[in-house]
Amino acid sequence: MDPVLRTRSLTALFFASAVIALIYSGRYGAIVLLVVIMLGSAFEFCKIVSGNLKLAWIAVVLNVVLIAGITLLPFSASLMVNIIAIVSLVHLFLITTLYTNAKGGYEVSMPYYTLLYPGLSISGLLYFIYHQEIYDATLLFSIIALIWVSDSGAYLVGRKLGKTMLFEKISPKKTWEGTIGAGIFTLIAGVVFYWIRPNIGLTMWLILSIAIWILGSYGDLVESSVKRRYGIKDSGSILPGHGGFFDRFDSFIFVAPFIYLIFHYYKI
Repeated sequence: MDPVLRTRSLTALFFASAVIALIYSGRYGAIVLLVVIMLGSAFEFCKIVSGNLKLAWIAVVLNVVLIAGITLLPFSASLMVNIIAIVSLVHLFLITTLYTNAKGGYEVSMPYYTLLYPGLSISGLLYFIYHQEIYDATLLFSIIALIWVSDSGAYLVGRKLGKTMLFEKISPKKTWEGTIGAGIFTLIAGVVFYWIRPNIGLTMWLILSIAIWILGSYGDLVESSVKRRYGIKDSGSILPGHGGFFDRFDSFIFVAPFIYLIFHYYKI
């Protein structure tokens, strides 16, 4: 086996095992997982955007304060929904910059985007898990698994059949064929999770699958555009062959607020 592929495969196996173990170890294991993603991604992302190591550590501190507020203070559900709704609107605005090439879009949202982007995005799911009456490990795993399936489907189909570029200037390897393949794989995975967890209903699983497919794909493009703008290939090197936390969780970070709003409004 090619040494690079071997490294990527071993890292992916260890990484996936650790994620699954934390999710199924219980509520606090899942919280540890989300906190690690929040802090690791906040540090890496702020370092990319600001180029300032001290500011990256300030971002970590601010995210720790955010986590403490969610878990220790009487944070109301209505306040969290309003915060996450604003975060979702910022994400939708950032999607528009892919089509308009509006570099100003990053400057407009820079304070949020630099210091609190990963943390605020995931904070809704952290709040949801922390306050869930009965912790549902399979529900959290399904969200991450659907993102993995979408990413893998895009890669596999795009590699074999991809010819039509999606956003060549931003991500030359992404194709329409790969994106459509990702949608098909994700919808199939959603049906599989419906068989595993039928009480949510097939319609809801399809809504979650479509949201993860479309918004996760856009999220990956938005993050790619940011890294390309700052001349960065990988956000870090903590995961050999895969980059950093932000590289591996960019789609999850982007789609997380929308998933929380779906959970809240449909009372999952």
